[in-house]
Amino acid sequence: MPNLWSNKIKREDLKPGDHIYTWSSFVYSHHGIYIGNGHVIHYVRGNASKFGSSASSSHNVGNTGGVICTTLNEFLDDRELYLYVYGADDDTFKWKRGGTCTIDHSDSPDVVIDRAQYLRNHGYGVYDLTSNNCENFAVYCKTGRVNRETGEIGYSGQVISNAIGASAVMTVFMLPFVGVIRLAEERDRIEKSDRVPVEQLAAYRRERNR
Repeated sequence: MPNLWSNKIKREDLKPGDHIYTWSSFVYSHHGIYIGNGHVIHYVRGNASKFGSSASSSHNVGNTGGVICTTLNEFLDDRELYLYVYGADDDTFKWKRGGTCTIDHSDSPDVVIDRAQYLRNHGYGVYDLTSNNCENFAVYCKTGRVNRETGEIGYSGQVISNAIGASAVMTVFMLPFVGVIRLAEERDRIEKSDRVPVEQLAAYRRERNR
């Protein structure tokens, strides 16, 4: 049986373009794209100064959130480092905790980093915990997928997993059932998505949110 909760990784094993995350609480994880040289691009809500003096962005982050670049140390804030897995098989996906892996496949590291850098320069919209959060940002950077009906990235594994779990007392015996639901939703998300070039992302989302 796979590790149910996460995919811990050593710093020396990181590669540019990796989607990484760290648990800031039992139910919430913070996600970003590792770009190499000890730096991470990630999407935050609120004031970016909480991530330290190195936090930088080429657009106005303000109080509603934005895309910033910080050191890996500031991203982790003394927490453990984990790798978000792409191309997971169905059984692994069903057993893993939401927000730690996907059956979808990643684009090349260069494309992933280019998307992250572009969004750091141009912004990623207003932060929303359920529909436009740090995991949404990282998954878009890795895959370029956007829901063709709503214009939303449309995926946050931890939000989906927590919502399902909130309706019942979670035990290890219920994980396969929850996993089947998550897998169906994951396949549906991929089926209903378009791959949108990052330069067209803002216009694509505006068009579908009219």
